[in-house]
This record gives sequence, structure tokens and C-alpha cells, in this order.
Amino acid sequence: MSLSSTDKGLLTPGNCAVIFIDHQPQMFFGVANIDRQDLLNNVLVLAKAAKIFHVPVILTAVESEELCGNITPATPRPVPQPDAD
Repeated sequence: MSLSSTDKGLLTPGNCAVIFIDHQPQMFFGVANIDRQDLLNNVLVLAKAAKIFHVPVILTAVESEELCGNITPATPRPVPQPDAD
């Protein structure tokens, strides 16, 4: 993290990103320590906060079509999605 005089070491859109990894419907079934709806609500709040503060967002998933389905439809798409060809 930068300790320049302008950002005082704080996170800024220029020195951080939010990464959503494997937010697919089938992956939610493996979560046991939080209600699945609460988990989804938390993800949505984080995604909306990233959008409000213009923080870069990365969405990633493994085997999206064959293993666990596409990224959860409720997850906001802050970046353009590639064509599914």
C-alpha cells in the first residue's frame, strides 16, 4: 500500500480491487456457517459499494457452465461481460 502524501496509505480505486471468486449457485450449498440468503445479501452490498466508490471489480468462476453454473444472476455486473460463444 502506498504511503504517499495524497492517499495517506488508505485504499483508493487506484490501489485496490474487489474480487468475487466462485459466486455460483451450486457453490452456495457448501456454505454452512451463514444463511445462504445472508451471504448473497452481503455479496450484493459489497458489489454495490464497489460500484459507488468506483473500485475495480473482478468476477471469476471455475468451470462455469459444466460444474456449477454461471455466476449468480443477482451479482451486479459492474464490468462488461464477454460474449458466451
